[in-house]
Amino acid sequence: MQMRVFICLICMVIYLTLIGKTIILEVHSMKGDYMKNDIRLRLITNHLSNAWLTNQLRKYNLNFDNVTISKMIRGERNGDKVIAKANEILDSYETWNTK
Repeated sequence: MQMRVFICLICMVIYLTLIGKTIILEVHSMKGDYMKNDIRLRLITNHLSNAWLTNQLRKYNLNFDNVTISKMIRGERNGDKVIAKANEILDSYETWNTK
């Protein structure tokens, strides 16, 4: 049930993005898989790619290829440190982007 709701939210974000609307979702106290899903949603909302995130992670000596980063975000590979740093990077980006 939760996964269906998340997929519906992603579809709404994509649809609203395509029609030129901006949507801001604030989600608090997310852990585990929800944090990983949050990263995907935040990348979509901010019109960013996994490649952009990979390049940002490399600045912090987290050197992985795009495929590995995608697997970590999808939960197919353990990457708690990467997920935490990705959330920090996206927080910084969103703060900078709203100024």
